[in-house]
Amino acid sequence: MAELRTEEEQIEAIKGWWKENGKSLVLSILIVVSAVVGWKGWQQHQANQASQASALYQNLVDAVVQTVGNQVEAGAMSTAEHLSGRLKDDFSKTSYAHFGALLMARVAVDQGDLDRALQELDWLLDGRADGDILRVAKLRKGRVLAELGQVDVAIALLQGADTGAFEAGYQELLGDLYTASGQVEQALTAYNRALEVSQASQGQAILRMKRDDLGIEVGS
Repeated sequence: MAELRTEEEQIEAIKGWWKENGKSLVLSILIVVSAVVGWKGWQQHQANQASQASALYQNLVDAVVQTVGNQVEAGAMSTAEHLSGRLKDDFSKTSYAHFGALLMARVAVDQGDLDRALQELDWLLDGRADGDILRVAKLRKGRVLAELGQVDVAIALLQGADTGAFEAGYQELLGDLYTASGQVEQALTAYNRALEVSQASQGQAILRMKRDDLGIEVGS
């Protein structure tokens, strides 16, 4: 590019460039600014959502505590159900809603309402939870199904599942289910696998007892 010889030529060149590129430059700046403002707004919204969900979950825990023991506070269960429902309706994608469903499933089991427990766990398993929460929900559903006598359904649920850090629990429950259905060879395999991955010494003692009760020689 040839050097501009005078100040007037430089000014004219700048005016010409601005005439050709000014609008697009301003538009680009506006887009960037809008994106930054939008991102900060979204972050603030997420923070507000998390804060509200956290408060609801803490209130849910407090209400559940009042449902335990000999001196149950009147209306505590209704309060817990209301708070759990709000978490599901307004904050279904948060971990607080997911933990709330696990908590309510546990309460339902403690109260002997296994059908209600299944509803809570199925809410999680219906594409809402993932990772360890999904693994825990599936394992607990297997236990509830076992209590209901739906052994084959529970086996189908747990077989081939992604167990992550919960493999010992999955394999032990599968061993129990296979034992209940008379599939002793499969039960032996499951208990042996649970022993391989189990870290708790007390848990290993129970596993060995269950395995030995099968009446099959280990390694046979």
